[in-house]
Amino acid sequence: MSTTSYLFVCSIGPVQSFIASARKTLDLWSGSYILSDLIHIALEEAEKAGATLIQPMSIPERTQVASLPNRFLVRIDGKADDVVLFGQRIERSIRTYWSEQVLASVALAFNSNMHFAQKQALQQAEDALEVYWAFERLTDYPATRVRLEQMLASTKLSKPFTSHVQTNITCSVCHERDALSESPTQSNDSYADLKKNTHGLWKQLKGNDGNIVLRENEHLCAICLLKRLYARLHRSIGMESFESTRGFTDGQDGYFTILMADGDDMGKWISGKDVTLSGYQPGTLEYHQELSRRLTRFAEEEVPEITNRFDDSEGRVQLIYAGGDDVLAFLALSKVFPFLQATHDQFGSEKGLHTTATMSAGIAIIHSSMPLQHAIRVAREMEGQAKQLEGKDGVGIQIVSNSGQGRRFVVPFQQLERLERIRESLMRDVSTTFMYHFFEAFRRFGPVDGEKPFLHTPDLVRSEIKRLVLRASIGTASSDRLEQLIDDLHQLYLLPDVPTLLEYFHMLEAQRFLARRLNKEAVQ
Repeated sequence: MSTTSYLFVCSIGPVQSFIASARKTLDLWSGSYILSDLIHIALEEAEKAGATLIQPMSIPERTQVASLPNRFLVRIDGKADDVVLFGQRIERSIRTYWSEQVLASVALAFNSNMHFAQKQALQQAEDALEVYWAFERLTDYPATRVRLEQMLASTKLSKPFTSHVQTNITCSVCHERDALSESPTQSNDSYADLKKNTHGLWKQLKGNDGNIVLRENEHLCAICLLKRLYARLHRSIGMESFESTRGFTDGQDGYFTILMADGDDMGKWISGKDVTLSGYQPGTLEYHQELSRRLTRFAEEEVPEITNRFDDSEGRVQLIYAGGDDVLAFLALSKVFPFLQATHDQFGSEKGLHTTATMSAGIAIIHSSMPLQHAIRVAREMEGQAKQLEGKDGVGIQIVSNSGQGRRFVVPFQQLERLERIRESLMRDVSTTFMYHFFEAFRRFGPVDGEKPFLHTPDLVRSEIKRLVLRASIGTASSDRLEQLIDDLHQLYLLPDVPTLLEYFHMLEAQRFLARRLNKEAVQ
């Protein structure tokens, strides 16, 4: 009997909440790595079953950086019933590996009395992991792929709602699930009883081999425990410990950065709508495979090379995730803009996706005393705002000072060079009171959260900026540098992507903030 070709897609989750629930840098790394490993297991199972990989195009070697997204697409030949069995086999392999790892982390953590904790862990593991898959008979590839994506989306929307009553002290990291405990709780247990029951298990922690990753005052759920111990379960990866955020703050007054970058218009690139790869028919299977090949090469070869180039004694760069068009990294403040520039340029080159491809990014600059979860949330939010720029290719930056004060702005990527010139000039060419007088002069013309005034008379704006710059200039400032500063401030003022005075002020305040830390030798 003849066989039929089908497209099969599988997705696991939840992604954002799973990765963002992080108290330590090791938690963040593990969250991405575990999801990547689950897809790795599924892809190996798919290849054993004779499936043809489409996205990704190949199964990467395990390195210290997670490199697989939370989904994959393959072609499988057979009858419909065979594909159903294939999907069940894939899901079973994912869930089996997941449960095994959760139980292994419990066994690694505690000395004894784990029976209830193991039962609790298995239940939490089953409830936490979401696996979705769908398949569609392959006829016309572009149309089939669209239908398949619609089916997968419908599957996710129709998932059954489940609620779980919390009966114990919640996890110290995610605060979503009960912490593992020694025995079942009772309905009439007091808080003291709950605390005693939980601590009864956690006081039996095994030794940490001199590297503390678990503490008795931490009470974790099974999922967060797995994230904390995953590197120790897989020592061959070579990531048993992970530098704290303070390791990225040398010489930067305690500040570090989290960078999230993502390719623009990937839906259009996949469909071949408005953008395309030369030499390939848009939307075809061969086109999609070539797209996957380029993204895989960028993530597995180019991004790690860029990371190694910038990670040195003058500032750390630690890649957390690089998969397809996504990049997540910790960086010293001095390295974030050079690293982003190099990654952005490589993505939009022949060694990346395409010379016309662009990438948007979110940057959180935050003090190491702030909770890591907050930093992750800020970076993701700024990436989302950068994606809202018309034409994208944007960068969203938020600085959260140690006092909690925030400065945020979004600009097109091409404006980063202009901002760098302003940073240098603010430190070298004008007095330290320039910013204060600049703000006072402009805020008189309207509310700071309203539209910038005098946009219809740009010459008037330039004249006022020139007056303020020349008034604040110092003796060593050259006329050319002052004229460049005036032009840069004026061009940014007219920028429609910075619509309010408040955002404009935040953008300039941020340059002063950065300049004081990146160019300390130049501070007047």
